[in-house]
Amino acid sequence: MKLDKKQKAKIEGQLGEWWLRCIYVFAQKMISLECTKGGRVYPSSLSLKLLKFVANQGYVPAKMQLGQYLFESGIAKADKRNGLEYLRQAAKSEEPSAQFLLGQAFLQGCDVVTQDNQHAAHWLALAADSGHSQARQLLEIIQQNDARMRQQASTAGSNASKPKKTKSALPA
Repeated sequence: MKLDKKQKAKIEGQLGEWWLRCIYVFAQKMISLECTKGGRVYPSSLSLKLLKFVANQGYVPAKMQLGQYLFESGIAKADKRNGLEYLRQAAKSEEPSAQFLLGQAFLQGCDVVTQDNQHAAHWLALAADSGHSQARQLLEIIQQNDARMRQQASTAGSNASKPKKTKSALPA
């Protein structure tokens, strides 16, 4: 049986995906052993290199996990920026957890990302639309706060536009 080019490419793609998944699972097991049982706070450079290899091959779960490690636990600003970029790539690939983390990053702001409520709402809305319950809750809180602030601004504006009653200085 001879395979045509499309069939051969499909099989090679599936095999490549399988290998990436195997390397990813192996890296996860290493990290679990290192951080849970080994008492490490941060994964070893070998396990991070494995994750980075798989992430750079386009495997979205690896992008998500590597991005989270680097952004949340990275010591240098460059690590945090790289983590943010991996999270952004995973979020653009419709990974709800990455969308949520990116939304949180924009909502809180930090040394590598400025606070931006519009970007935060965008990523949180995408995560919520994908069924991420924490994103939905956080988005509701943001919307309630925005509504409360608009109401306060409108009442403050309407009070400022009313003429103040003052006693006339003219004799009666």
